[in-house]
Amino acid sequence: MIPLALLVLAVLAYLLSVLMEWRALLLFVEIEDRPKTLRALALANATSYLLLALLFVGVLRFGNQMNPLFANFESIVGWFVESVFVAARFFLQQFSF
Repeated sequence: MIPLALLVLAVLAYLLSVLMEWRALLLFVEIEDRPKTLRALALANATSYLLLALLFVGVLRFGNQMNPLFANFESIVGWFVESVFVAARFFLQQFSF
């Protein structure tokens, strides 16, 4: 069930990414270049989601064998997670009513 849910959410996230980035780019792209720009944007997003899918399949397939690889990133991930919580606490304090 979880892989199917991730697939559905990934498709929705891909579509939203393309839509939001496309809307942001409309201000900067000439009208005649818009079809090429949309294709390039969709391809770039598809490539990044394909790489994420390959990583996910690799984790499912080789799970425990990849732990040494992921261990190299543990300190960076820990710092990032802690930074997100610090920022969230800051913004909650600043904008609490």
